[in-house]
Amino acid sequence: GPGAPPPSRARARPRRGRGLRLVRPSPPPAALGPAMPVWDQLPPKWAEMCRAAGAAVFLWAHNGKQKNGWVELQENGRLVTGWCDGSWKVASDDILEMTFGSSRHVCVLQDGGFVVEEKFLARNGKASYKPDQPKSRGWIKSADAPMPTAKGRGAGVAQKRQRPGAAAL
Repeated sequence: GPGAPPPSRARARPRRGRGLRLVRPSPPPAALGPAMPVWDQLPPKWAEMCRAAGAAVFLWAHNGKQKNGWVELQENGRLVTGWCDGSWKVASDDILEMTFGSSRHVCVLQDGGFVVEEKFLARNGKASYKPDQPKSRGWIKSADAPMPTAKGRGAGVAQKRQRPGAAAL
């Protein structure tokens, strides 16, 4: 009727609390154009290594020796790991920065993979390697290599550590 508010106002809701706003969902990947392999977004030597393997999956060894997980570089800076999702970016021809969990990992290209030369806390940028700590490493995963599993934990899925003294179930 003549005294009714315009339809857009009729649907408006009062803002409560801190005024949450609707966020538009990201467009589906098809709307961004044709998919490109992630190695088209990597520096030449990284690209060559991933292209030869047919993927950008690296087996991860936190202590530099035993493989205890994996990381996968995906398009547009997206990183997927056996622990959580994260991001990656090119720092130089030989260096990618991979950020996941609480850390930003400075990954320097080496034969068949990389070494995490430096590690920083993502929240404040402080160096987080302990002086005597071995450096983490990654190796490109060949198509036929199995994904590493932590003992008794399934396919690379991290679980929270138990408190010392807590009874194991």
